[in-house]
Amino acid sequence: MRPAIAACVILAVGVLVAPAARATTPDAPVVAFVGDSNEMLAMPDVNAQLPPEFAPIDVTQPGAGIRGLRCPPNPCNPNLWQTKLQDTAGASDADAYVVDLGINDTLSPGDALSIGYSHYPMKIDWLMRSFGNKPVLWTNLPCEIEPPERQTGCAIVNWTLAMAAARWPNLTILRWRRIAIQHPEWIAGSLGNIHLWPAGQQAWTSLVEDALEQQFGLLPTP
Repeated sequence: MRPAIAACVILAVGVLVAPAARATTPDAPVVAFVGDSNEMLAMPDVNAQLPPEFAPIDVTQPGAGIRGLRCPPNPCNPNLWQTKLQDTAGASDADAYVVDLGINDTLSPGDALSIGYSHYPMKIDWLMRSFGNKPVLWTNLPCEIEPPERQTGCAIVNWTLAMAAARWPNLTILRWRRIAIQHPEWIAGSLGNIHLWPAGQQAWTSLVEDALEQQFGLLPTP
């Protein structure tokens, strides 16, 4: 996504403000948030809502799928996430990863090294290898309320995510779809009808917070 488009996303979905400095407990697990503009827009809520037992870091990229950005006009970089994980302090050796990727891959098939829903099991496996054996919490997509032109790709993304959990024991799929499909107003009227309004950002963050607390033993497993 070009800077001008990214700015439109911020204006259309909600105003991003610089998060206040977080107080964290000693030895708080570092959690890297790897995702597109929806996760970027949720980061102020993440910093405000996550308890001090966690140290979140922002590794988001507007407009991104698993294998980079849509191009042209953006430079094609199928190794975008490897670059960002290496360049963001603490990201490459984080204690856990929260991933919100997929919606930008739903418009067209693409190929194995580009944005798109083709070769999606291979793309998921490529990204998972970047995380080593650390816990990965990946939110799925609310396909039922996404635009019609994204339905084919959305179904493929969600299905392949579900199948990937059987291959990767450190991968947990968070059922964001189950929550969000009950609230089409969380995306209706946003830029492209795919970006979360503030109520949706807060709900997404609450889902992630609960999952992290369970992952690290701060809440009993249901």
